[in-house]
Amino acid sequence: MSCTQRYAPTAVDRPILEALAEDGCTPQSILAARTGWSVAQVSRRIAALEACGDSCKFH
Repeated sequence: MSCTQRYAPTAVDRPILEALAEDGCTPQSILAARTGWSVAQVSRRIAALEACGDSCKFH
């Protein structure tokens, strides 16, 4: 995802955001286990969240 595209976090992202708030170094494999998602899906979600940077605000 490029910087010109914006990704708005949704309730689906909450498990990742909460886990990373607890420990920002949590491995993607652990995030996948906690969310029930594949590692690839966790990786894509994190990449999208990182791409939106400071403009990302979860409501």
